[in-house]
Amino acid sequence: GKIDGALGRAGALRAIAAVQAKAGDIDEALRTAGKIDGALGRAGALRAIAAAQAEAGDKAGARATITKALQTAEKIDESTFRAMALNDIAAAQAKAGDIDEALRTEGKIDGTLFFGRAEALSAIAVAQAEAGDKAGARATITKALQTAEKIDVPFGRDSALRAIAAMQAKAGDIAGALRTVEKFDEAFEGLGASSERSGALRTIAVAQAEAGDIIEALQTVEKINEAHWLRSARRASTLSAIAAAQAEAGDIAEALQTAGKIDEASDRVWALSDIAAALAKTE
Repeated sequence: GKIDGALGRAGALRAIAAVQAKAGDIDEALRTAGKIDGALGRAGALRAIAAAQAEAGDKAGARATITKALQTAEKIDESTFRAMALNDIAAAQAKAGDIDEALRTEGKIDGTLFFGRAEALSAIAVAQAEAGDKAGARATITKALQTAEKIDVPFGRDSALRAIAAMQAKAGDIAGALRTVEKFDEAFEGLGASSERSGALRTIAVAQAEAGDIIEALQTVEKINEAHWLRSARRASTLSAIAAAQAEAGDIAEALQTAGKIDEASDRVWALSDIAAALAKTE
């Protein structure tokens, strides 16, 4: 049937372009992207095509398509939507190894839209860390933190800080991640604030467990503080992940002990299932 509405049509065409690109039909994908009326949707489709090209090893083609996406994104009138598009493009450039270009793209985001800039910088830092550029990643993290702290809305600031803390933890900078969590707005009471903080702590605890630092991971779990039912669920999922990491490392007795720390029997079942799955991987 016919798709009603510009947004629905743009979304459908973007999905089609992505499928065509993944199938290797880049010319057709680009033609499909060209049929999208709005610059936001068209930029998104071009970014998806570039991602497919990069996955296929066509780095030159991916760069050319990203350039088109960038040119298209700069035509978006509304600053928030333009920031969203530029953020995604910067992340794609960073993932492709074009760090300088990614940083230039981040610099095109409206200077007052601190959330978008912090998000883009986080993605760039991840790419730098994965490429082994630890010094570059640290410098970008510092910039991301400085940008995040300028966000006026507490929940938005905490959301950006959560993303940065998660990125630091995944990059192995646990101490830095814990310092970032301390920057969360304690004066901002509410479900959202505690959820962001606890989400960051869960990511840190899992990273510690995967690095073999089980004692530290369990200590981080105890810092999770939310409304009772949420705390119980978050704590259970984190302990389950730690138990799985222990099982994968061959520490079955320790893994079972960690699973035993989960309060609810129904949640412990999931942890035991994770341990069994980890065991299956090692056989």
